[in-house]
Amino acid sequence: MPPYIVGAFINLLLPFLSWQTGHRAGYMVFAGLLMTLGYAMFLGSTNPQVLYGACFVAMMGAFPFGAFCNGWTAINTSPDTARNAAIGVVVMNGNIGGLISSWSYLTQFAPRFVPGNALNVAGSAIITLLVVATFFWQKWENKQREMGRRDHLLNGLSADQIALLGHRHPNFRFVH
Repeated sequence: MPPYIVGAFINLLLPFLSWQTGHRAGYMVFAGLLMTLGYAMFLGSTNPQVLYGACFVAMMGAFPFGAFCNGWTAINTSPDTARNAAIGVVVMNGNIGGLISSWSYLTQFAPRFVPGNALNVAGSAIITLLVVATFFWQKWENKQREMGRRDHLLNGLSADQIALLGHRHPNFRFVH
């Protein structure tokens, strides 16, 4: 129970700080690193105190990461129909983890559950790297838009078509 309480508190704190500062990617990387560290602690130790601490560290990263994924998707996708579809895809992909865990945390792997914990280390490390890559891509894409390199997308479009461009519109800026 205490790891979940701490995870819930961090799930409120980090997104609040992210909202206050207007930055998302750095907090997502921090959460991803906490997840990776927590699951690595599960793999690297048999000490009960370290394993209990790993529960806290992993939950401190995992809880806010889901909120960040949905929030970052929502603020960087437009119009509403694309945003709804994108959030649905993010939630679906996140829920695939439940399917994977049901086959990687089998009782035959107890008490260390190496396959499940190794998958969580790999998965959290990969998604952290993807956040970093997305951050740099967004910065690059925003610069391209500021230099007018996406303005050609408006050529030959009617006002109605331009209104539907959403996040593809040259004036749209990604938030990171």
